[in-house]
Amino acid sequence: MKKYTNARDALPECLLNEIQKFCTGMVYVPGPSEHRQRRKLVISLFDQGLKAKEIAGIAGLGSRRVNQIIAEECDGDDILLQAGAQEKSSHINNDISTG
Repeated sequence: MKKYTNARDALPECLLNEIQKFCTGMVYVPGPSEHRQRRKLVISLFDQGLKAKEIAGIAGLGSRRVNQIIAEECDGDDILLQAGAQEKSSHINNDISTG
């Protein structure tokens, strides 16, 4: 079971005020090991050929964050461009074969 802590009790007032500029209500702050586990999961699923939207649903992240992780971990510009080119090529081949 996760432990919840009131931010007023855990954070310095100046930090709490800064956070409140961006959001109010419940905020989840994962521990460092959770970040590493989630990053590994994203990369593993990407290596298996899943799309960012599918990975996002499984990992509990937004697809934009998934793409950021992939870019950071895989020297992403080349990887993402290749994936996009393969996807476009697949659509073109489908259009040609059905057209």
